[in-house]
Amino acid sequence: MHRAVQFMSLPVELMCNILSFLDSVDLVRCTVVTKRLRKAILESSRLQYTIELAKHRMVPLLPPSAAPPYVSRLKILLDRERAWKTLRWNGRYNLKLPPTGSVYEFVGGLYGNGREDDRRVTASISFLELPTRGWASCEKGDGAADLKTWMHPMSDIIIIDFTMDPSQDMLVLVALAEPGSKYVYDVHLRTLSTNEPHPRAPLSSLPCLLKPAHTLLTTEHIAAVRVQVSGDLVALLVKEIHDGIGAHLEIWDWINNPQASCKLERRSGIDDFTFLTKDAFLIVRPVGSFEVYTFENPITGAAPSCRATYALPPLSEGYMYWYITMSSNPAPGSVPQPNLDPTAMEGRERQTYYPKPDERIHACCLYVFNPAMEDTTHRVHCFVFFVNIHSLLRPPAEWLQHKRPRYKQTGKRRQPSSSSDTDSSRATSQQVPLPVGNSTSTGSSGTSSTCHSPCGISRPESLQLSFSSPNPTTASSSTLSPHSTASTSMSTSNAPSLPFPMHLPDPVVFSVRPPLYSPTAPPTPLTAYIPWSVWGPQSTRWFQECISTDWQHSIYGLRTIECVTPEKLGYPAGSSPPPLDPCDHHGRDVAPDTSTPSTWNGQENGAASSAAGVTTAQQAEGTPERSSSATNSSDPPVTWRHLRLRDYNPYAIMEAQREESEGANRKGKGKHAVWGAPRVVTEPSTTKVRGVFKHDVTSCLPYVEVVSQEMFEVTDVMMDDCRLLLLKRGENGRLKRMDVLTM
Repeated sequence: MHRAVQFMSLPVELMCNILSFLDSVDLVRCTVVTKRLRKAILESSRLQYTIELAKHRMVPLLPPSAAPPYVSRLKILLDRERAWKTLRWNGRYNLKLPPTGSVYEFVGGLYGNGREDDRRVTASISFLELPTRGWASCEKGDGAADLKTWMHPMSDIIIIDFTMDPSQDMLVLVALAEPGSKYVYDVHLRTLSTNEPHPRAPLSSLPCLLKPAHTLLTTEHIAAVRVQVSGDLVALLVKEIHDGIGAHLEIWDWINNPQASCKLERRSGIDDFTFLTKDAFLIVRPVGSFEVYTFENPITGAAPSCRATYALPPLSEGYMYWYITMSSNPAPGSVPQPNLDPTAMEGRERQTYYPKPDERIHACCLYVFNPAMEDTTHRVHCFVFFVNIHSLLRPPAEWLQHKRPRYKQTGKRRQPSSSSDTDSSRATSQQVPLPVGNSTSTGSSGTSSTCHSPCGISRPESLQLSFSSPNPTTASSSTLSPHSTASTSMSTSNAPSLPFPMHLPDPVVFSVRPPLYSPTAPPTPLTAYIPWSVWGPQSTRWFQECISTDWQHSIYGLRTIECVTPEKLGYPAGSSPPPLDPCDHHGRDVAPDTSTPSTWNGQENGAASSAAGVTTAQQAEGTPERSSSATNSSDPPVTWRHLRLRDYNPYAIMEAQREESEGANRKGKGKHAVWGAPRVVTEPSTTKVRGVFKHDVTSCLPYVEVVSQEMFEVTDVMMDDCRLLLLKRGENGRLKRMDVLTM
């Protein structure tokens, strides 16, 4: 008691300095102790900054002594969160793009794009620094005139994919190994600024995947890959390889011990991968499940240990997963070290906070088909759901009390009684060959590829893929379905045929392997098996999905954003949007669509909805179009869309509920909501699955939603901490234009 009295008698500056060692929960508790303590906390920008960071599920990046001061950091945080809450931006810029290619990446305020040469090999990568708050206002038109751009030639290697980490000045290139190497791939570690070997990397390249014993052509090694950087860790997932290995995942500590690596191989394949923490990762299995693994860090070469399997909803008889993606942004598992060099900022706003590592929204896209269906128009069914990784990292004890389902014998093949994880789970009674996995980013040497970045969900490649070599003169002219194999003569008539273009200007190159099935192999021993009915309904939110655009959903932290057609939000079909000034953020007083999100039965059309291959039924659901003098006659029709942001932050939901209640009390009941006002969704929703799963899917993860008042001529949208990228694509998905909205 005496010490408490002494503490309360200290000067306010010393009191706040002592209180700065407390976390946000203890600071809030202190505000109810005494009036003097409450006043001190409320008037301290440093303590308020700590509390506000916790509310918005962020962590600080800068030390106390670094610029800007806490009063500025607090203002930046509050202003930006207010802008995201109402989806209102303070600047809009139309960027002058360098020559663009098909392999691209967007991370940390930088946009990178690989450009192919005449051989369809990525010959160079150009980088564009994106505008942030403080650049020229939108009235000046071109606010990006002084943005930094540079280009690195890449003629020395055959690049398959790349990613980057601007906080570490790091460029990671996945390339084919030299012809004399005993490995298939090399992961090159370079700097973004100079393209030289990274100074913090003891090894300039990391070899990956031993070549099989027999000699194969170079083109047979090129596979669908995914690369991810998380602080000191870099991982490469090779999805389809030879010699009975369905997928290969390898993780390195590229700074401290690159000679050792953590490896995981699965015969039945791995559809996707993402880090969760510094010593945990998640893989997506093609049988319809997530597996959470832990590994030793520092890496010593020990195999990872599976801690839990999370099953997806059981499929109906005859259906199988064609493709599953998992994505998040920024890269989970680490918090970047800020660049404290004041000369490196050049007047730009320094990033002061970062999403909390263990509370991130992940998006999972599911593509399911029935190979026995005669109607090929709507054979592929698409869904997306969102989950907070906190649920996967820290499951309640009651989730862990379940056993794996037993297996039953069906003819010569053993099949699971549910969608549990075995090497045989992809086999069906129709004896259909296993699909060759498609990638969100395939090889750039003779490929068409989309960004694998966790900023968003990329669509899978077309189902009809051409096999060719990087050298056009030796390219094969044969075209096979990914559901056919080199060792089978089965007809490809049962392969799905999608009723829309998939933006593939070039052939896709990857390896072909026979179906992998082991009737005697036991299931992989796992620590915990968690059925969908236990974890899924309460921890996820489901929506209907389409794959007509490259980036259907973009993610940052706990937020997601997408572009939606007007009729989904209350506009009559075929109507034209009102003319709006590009910088006008005031919309019409229109009641937003309040229908339950799970009741959407149709698929949203992309910018290429009326291009060749689209069905009449899809065109009937078309979006409002208007001509544009800047649009070439060979390009897809212009589609105007709103932006829809969903925030899964519990604090944002609580605040929106409070404001919604206060607004109802002021205006009375029965009044329409103002267009663009946040809408809270906490009630369960039921997604109609049309027989794909055994039951319609119920999901309950709460969120708050806001829709932009302005409409945009946009195909895809991406986001990060302080900006939105609005992409417009033309014929064959080539990027024509990019607008940036700064928050």
